[in-house]
Amino acid sequence: MPEIVDAVASLVSQFPSLAAPLSQFIRTLTAIAEVPPPLVDSEKQLVDATDALVRVSLGVALLAYKPVTDVVEVDGRQYRRLKQRSVGRYFGLRGVTTVERSLYREIGVRNGATVVPLELRAGIVDGLWTPLAAAAAGHLLQDEPSRDAVATCRALHVMPYSRSSLERGGESLAERWEQIRPEAEDQLAADFEIPEGATTVSVSFDRVSVPMEEVVLDAHGSALVGDNGREKVQVVYRMAYCGIWTLHDAEGDPLYSCRYGRMAAEGHHVIEETVWGGLESLKTARPELRLVGLADGAPEMQYMLDWTVGVFGDDVEIAIDFWHVVEKVAGAVRASGRETAEWLPRFRRMLLDEDRGVERLCVILCSWAVELDGAPPEPLSSAITYLDRNVDRMRYRVLRTKGLPIGSGHVEATCKTLVSTRMKRCGARWKTAGGQAVLSLRSLARSSRWDAAMAIVLPTWRVPLQEVA
Repeated sequence: MPEIVDAVASLVSQFPSLAAPLSQFIRTLTAIAEVPPPLVDSEKQLVDATDALVRVSLGVALLAYKPVTDVVEVDGRQYRRLKQRSVGRYFGLRGVTTVERSLYREIGVRNGATVVPLELRAGIVDGLWTPLAAAAAGHLLQDEPSRDAVATCRALHVMPYSRSSLERGGESLAERWEQIRPEAEDQLAADFEIPEGATTVSVSFDRVSVPMEEVVLDAHGSALVGDNGREKVQVVYRMAYCGIWTLHDAEGDPLYSCRYGRMAAEGHHVIEETVWGGLESLKTARPELRLVGLADGAPEMQYMLDWTVGVFGDDVEIAIDFWHVVEKVAGAVRASGRETAEWLPRFRRMLLDEDRGVERLCVILCSWAVELDGAPPEPLSSAITYLDRNVDRMRYRVLRTKGLPIGSGHVEATCKTLVSTRMKRCGARWKTAGGQAVLSLRSLARSSRWDAAMAIVLPTWRVPLQEVA
């Protein structure tokens, strides 16, 4: 293409001016009589010169994606090049690159929408972001608020864009991931290499509150409008769902964890299906993997384990997190007027070392309740009911004998990592779409799946087209 040849020649001709700061810097350092300037100034000049070179070079590279014919075919439709030229501005890692591109309109459609073949071929994200820059914006979105993201970019001398631009770039990436998520999750699971020493996979679910911004409704379900003409809003805490599966070795040590987070509006079904898909892939690849489900004693969490883990066979173990049980028993000990330092170690050993330790513990608590005058205190009666209803899910000696984990600390850490650290900052409040954008991307980043996910989602912006002679 003559246009590219000319552009490359123009770029080469600019090298002396682009490299001038470097030459000046070296001359200054080697001059005996002159005092070198502060290194920070020289480094800033070099960064600016390098950024300029990258932007110009990227503009030349983008020219290779322009079609040479006047007619192209996209998705079975033919488009003709318009006479007027257009200048595109694209956000890259090192700043904005401007490129002269051509617009095409569908043949036979008067005043129809135009397409930009250069953007379709290159995979420009939403017609604005280069793939690497869009991935960087998404990573910033999942990691910190936009105000902090701008400061981070400024400190690193990359992506000199506004808060709103960084937010839109990251949200575009998250929206596309959600569109392809079922198939993409299957591909990630299929490509995942199970560690050689893995013998067990544990699954856990939990919930964590998220501050949500919701419209205030009247008794008829209509939005209330304030004196300023805007809808009134309020901050309401809703429970988001977190799930995790973790691979363990023969000693029970964790080898790898895959985390998921979904907003409250979806309910628990989406995260159940997602985790189940990951488990199915693991069990297909390694049928000998032992499976254990762990969560607190909330009926909803146990139901989620039954639906997700219980379908894999009778040899699957499902249990209540040991430390939640200990916490419940500790409340009963305090309510009975006894010292936890004396009784709690006994009860822990009872649960861990005896086959029917939970039954024996329940009998002891019942005897304490009988000794009291009147109705037993709520923590004591609640603990008795809790143990009695969940006897079969508290066989901790059996789990330990099999080398299986008995605690769901991984999912509690997931709640903190995915939600609390990022979404419960001072003054934060979320809408469902924005919150899910953060959770979707953060789940990938905190599961060491970011690069693999970007290799799947970024190419979806590339649209094949055919040049028609």
